[in-house]
Amino acid sequence: GATVLSLDLPAGQPTPRALLRLFRIAWQIRPTVIMGWMYHGCLAAALVNLFRLGQGRVIWNIRQSLYDLALEKRGSALVIKSLRWFAPLARTLTYNSQLSARQHEAIGYPARKTLLIPNGFDLTKWRPQPNLTSGPLRIGRFGRFTPMKDYPTFLQAAALITQKLPNTEFHLAGSGIDATNTALTQLIADLHLQNHVHLHGDHPDIPALTASLDLAISSSAFGEGFPNVVGEAMACAVPVVATDIGDTAWVLGDTGTLVPPKDPQALATAALKILTLPVEQRQALGHQARTRIESHFSLPTILTHFDALLSIEGSADTPVRPHPTGAAANGVQASRLHSPTAQSASSPSSQLTPFPSQT
Repeated sequence: GATVLSLDLPAGQPTPRALLRLFRIAWQIRPTVIMGWMYHGCLAAALVNLFRLGQGRVIWNIRQSLYDLALEKRGSALVIKSLRWFAPLARTLTYNSQLSARQHEAIGYPARKTLLIPNGFDLTKWRPQPNLTSGPLRIGRFGRFTPMKDYPTFLQAAALITQKLPNTEFHLAGSGIDATNTALTQLIADLHLQNHVHLHGDHPDIPALTASLDLAISSSAFGEGFPNVVGEAMACAVPVVATDIGDTAWVLGDTGTLVPPKDPQALATAALKILTLPVEQRQALGHQARTRIESHFSLPTILTHFDALLSIEGSADTPVRPHPTGAAANGVQASRLHSPTAQSASSPSSQLTPFPSQT
C-alpha cells in the first residue's frame, strides 16, 4: 500500500501553513516523481520542483476542458494562467481528453509535452443489474448543480418527454440536487414536473441508481473533458443521450446519441427515439455500450498507462516517447499529440492520435 499524508487543505484555498507542510514533507521524502492532479495540484508540484525539494521529475494531470477562462472561478483562472509560466518545470502534461489538450495548448501550454490518458472505469463497481421491464420508464441525469451541467435544458426536455410518455420518472442526483435548492425546485414546479422528478441529492449508491435506469442523459453545456457520467452509464449497460461536448463523442462511439448543447427539443427527440424502442433493442444498445467500455476504458487498461508513465518518469535517462500510431492506436493508447505547435481549440488536428476509433 501507499502512505497518505494530508495537508488538510480547503478545496481551492491554499494556505501558507499547508504549503510549508508540503515543502517539509517533500524535503523529508525527496520524491523521485512529483505528480500534480488538477490545477492547484500541478502548481504545488511545480513549486516543490522549483525549490529543489524533490529529486524527480514533475508530471501534471489536467482532467477538464477549458472553453473560457471567464467561466472559471477567479482563483482557478489565475492558477490556470500562471501554469503557463511554470510549464518548463514539468516533464509531461497528461490530459484525459483530446479536446482538453488542444484547448490548453491554445493558451500556451507546451504541446510537445502532451500525453493523452483517458479515464478508466471499475467494471466491478459499475455493472448492469437485472432488467426490470415493468413500471415507469426511468431517466437519469447525475451531476452537481452548476451552470456547466445545464439542468434547465434537461428539465425542459423532460417536460417535452412527458407529453409523449406520461409514465416516465426522472431521477436526479448530485451535490445541490435536493429539495433545499429553491432554484431547482421552482424550475421543476414551473414545468409541472413535480410528479415526475425525484431528487436524490448526494445518493449513497450512484452505481446502483445508474444501473436502474432505462436511459441516462448528459445535458452539459460546456466544460466537460472526459465525461465520467457517460462512461459510468455505459458500463452499467444503460443507453445514453448526451450533448456533443468535450470528448463525449469519442467515449460514446456509435453506442449512443449526440445532440447539440442547449437544445431541449433535440434532447427530448433523441431520448424519445430510444425510449420507444422495443425493450430488447434498448437493452442491446446498453450492452453495446458496456462492451465499448470493457474494450477501451476499463480501469486495469488505463492503470497500465499510468504505471508505464511512472516507470519512465522514474528513470533519469529514459525519454518519454510517443506511443504507436496507425493500427496500434485503434485500441486505448497513452498517445501524444505530435503537432509541434499549439493548435486552435476549435480546429481539428490531422496528427491527433485517437485511442479507440469512434465506430
